[in-house]
Amino acid sequence: MTISPMTVSPYLLSAIIFLIGQTTTAVWWANSISSDVDTLKRDSHDMSIIIDNLDVLSYRLEELEKMLQQVLDPEAR
Repeated sequence: MTISPMTVSPYLLSAIIFLIGQTTTAVWWANSISSDVDTLKRDSHDMSIIIDNLDVLSYRLEELEKMLQQVLDPEAR
């Protein structure tokens, strides 16, 4: 009885290398997407603060316009 050396099919080896490459690429891609989502969350929070500040500025500007209109409008006297 002789023991024959074990051979691996080139197709199987190619498939294994392909799957390892695909898995590595998928993990790298998912990591970059996760980083982008975190950046967008942070930017979204910053933008909401800016919008809130703009709302306050808009309200103050409207109040100033009303005051100026009362002061400059001849019919209001």
